[in-house]
Amino acid sequence: MILLSRLATQQYITGRNDPSYDGSLQQLFDYDSSLDKYRLVTSFRGQERQVNDSIEIQVPQEVIDDPTLLNDPTALEDNLAQTEDVIRSGVTAAVKVGRKIDVFFGFLLESEEESILVFRGTQRTAEWVGNIYAVQEDYINPQTGESLGRIHTGFRRIADGIINPLAVDAVKQINPNKPCYISGHSLGSALATLLALDIALAVPELQPQLQVYVYASPRVGNPDFVNSYAQILPNTFRITNLADPIPTMPPTKLRAEFVHVGEEWSFLSQGGDILPNHIVDTYRRAVNAEVETNQSRNFPSSGVGDVTA
Repeated sequence: MILLSRLATQQYITGRNDPSYDGSLQQLFDYDSSLDKYRLVTSFRGQERQVNDSIEIQVPQEVIDDPTLLNDPTALEDNLAQTEDVIRSGVTAAVKVGRKIDVFFGFLLESEEESILVFRGTQRTAEWVGNIYAVQEDYINPQTGESLGRIHTGFRRIADGIINPLAVDAVKQINPNKPCYISGHSLGSALATLLALDIALAVPELQPQLQVYVYASPRVGNPDFVNSYAQILPNTFRITNLADPIPTMPPTKLRAEFVHVGEEWSFLSQGGDILPNHIVDTYRRAVNAEVETNQSRNFPSSGVGDVTA
């Protein structure tokens, strides 16, 4: 499963570098012949902003007085359109000009025995902003209209507004009588968590077949959501590097309460920095070596003494 997370990242990178790339997995560097038994049902695409250049523009006094607008090109453009007659000379600002390009977010595979749905991890700064945007909204059961708890708004926006086709539509193309595995790494694990629940509720005949495996997952929802999730998707497993800071995000309690879904399986690989502790390859090595465990660990604590002395 973790190999497929690596391929999802390579699919994204290849697509960004080669606009003619059709999403085929066979031409990716880490493709393995063991995957030949799968057919590619669909690839998930979305749009990503690509910055091309910067230009200097005259800035109205209103913007000078509200410098936060300088960080938002859209708001700045609107402000300029309304106040052309009050532009003051000698004041300029650099505005990044960009366009949106299609990128890959993952894929759906099917074989005679099973189906696998995979989402890639975070690759862009804008996605990281979404990761730490710790505002919550209700997760509404589309069948009953009831709230199943509260979830991370940023992850919901990515799942709903970027990915195409929608996962609930894509899985209607596969056999609901075979096991269906849903997986992802980093941002992809948060998307996998939400979209697995979407699928379970929208395609109930597939729900008994769903198994979720997520790697380096941030927290996705509050305790009510996690309890609802566990009842619907009990076969959810979360693999975590104890040295990886991403699974500690968003904080358990900040503006809202966040907790993890699923059964934790952990390992410890300390690479000395955030990136080596978090990347797919670190998780892949641990999984291949079968060092992850669901047992609690007692690590020694240094500098702990009798504070009452």
